[in-house]
Amino acid sequence: MKILILSYYFPPMGGVGVQRVLKLLKYIPRHGIEPIVITTSCSIHKIMDYQLNELEYLRGVPVYRIGGDKLKAHLQRKLNGKRTNLKGALFALAKLRHMDIYSTWSLSILPEVIQIVEAEKVDLIYSTSPPHSVHLLAKEIKQVTGVPWIMELRDSLTDWPLRKAGVISYLQSVIESWYEPRLYEASDGVVFVTHYQRKHAIGRCPEVGKKPSEVILNGFDEEEVVSSDINLDPDVFRIVYTGSLIDFEIEELCKGFELYEKTRRQKEKRIELVIVGPVGVRAQRHLYSLGKSIRVDLVGSVNHVQALDYQQSAHCLLLVQTADYRGKGSEILTGKVFEYIGAKRPILAAVKLGELSELIIQNKFGAVADPFDPESICSAISICLNLANKFSKKSADKMDRPNKYTRKYQVARTAEFIKSVVEKARL
Repeated sequence: MKILILSYYFPPMGGVGVQRVLKLLKYIPRHGIEPIVITTSCSIHKIMDYQLNELEYLRGVPVYRIGGDKLKAHLQRKLNGKRTNLKGALFALAKLRHMDIYSTWSLSILPEVIQIVEAEKVDLIYSTSPPHSVHLLAKEIKQVTGVPWIMELRDSLTDWPLRKAGVISYLQSVIESWYEPRLYEASDGVVFVTHYQRKHAIGRCPEVGKKPSEVILNGFDEEEVVSSDINLDPDVFRIVYTGSLIDFEIEELCKGFELYEKTRRQKEKRIELVIVGPVGVRAQRHLYSLGKSIRVDLVGSVNHVQALDYQQSAHCLLLVQTADYRGKGSEILTGKVFEYIGAKRPILAAVKLGELSELIIQNKFGAVADPFDPESICSAISICLNLANKFSKKSADKMDRPNKYTRKYQVARTAEFIKSVVEKARL
């Protein structure tokens, strides 16, 4: 069986979202499914990881890198932090009718992709978003070729809580709401990444409940996680954060760390906070200020393997989610939390209540704090410190992590769903 995976985000672009696609490519051939990838030829992203191109399991995967030239200048300007000029604003507005600016890439490559589908004799189209306009491409391919199609939503299709408020964002949400039921209706199956996400989708579009769908979580790759022999300073409580801190508001989080430092007893360990990844200007200001109270190390962006090494060098792993949730943030379950679970370190989660906090609390993976309550954050730091005091490499090696949180398990479930959709389409 052959499946064509449509994914804008793909190496050398990095980040947690890319890992989901990569692990699908790594494990799905073990289930008798041959993947083929369509992605952009112009890779521009805030996180780049060129080492991912060298992954051994990618060598046998056909990857078609096509289109994207018209997007390049616009994305590069945005990445460089330059203000959007009139030409850029008009460009973005013009593309809203197709959900987002990435439709410039996806819809322009339709003729080429149809040729690839027919030449490769593909059995199923598997589109994964964001960007959501990739599903419009998949819908068009299905209409022309008749090949069944599964749409995977790594983020909510509409009303995404992390989106910044503004006129364009409002218009985009309205347009996405118009497309949402039409995409569900045209698809042969839908993959959600959280149970809350599926629940909210059914609330907006009840017909989704009648459509074949699965909730396929993210996970950690047990073949990548190796307990480290790194010797940690016994007098320091080393807290590591891996990922981007560009879009999060961390002022109250920093106040929580400052409060801990002010109230900690003489015998308690001092904190060392290590931030591994890109940091926004506002977040930098707060971290520089926090650096007057505790040691703060801003490492910057690293590749995926190095990020896993930093996780192993921690006593505790920090998870942050501070968006304006508008009552919808409960569906956010970042893929990073599963890497943390695989690292077998206590998780300090400054997150709002929802599926993410439930996962950590129910499995006793760490402590949860309100990201806007310094006292709650201070208390969670103390809890994680106590958990870390019981930690040793030997005990970490014996820690059990539920099989359902591994990439291998989740890809096996994806393979089953793909086969069921293809078999149904053949009837």
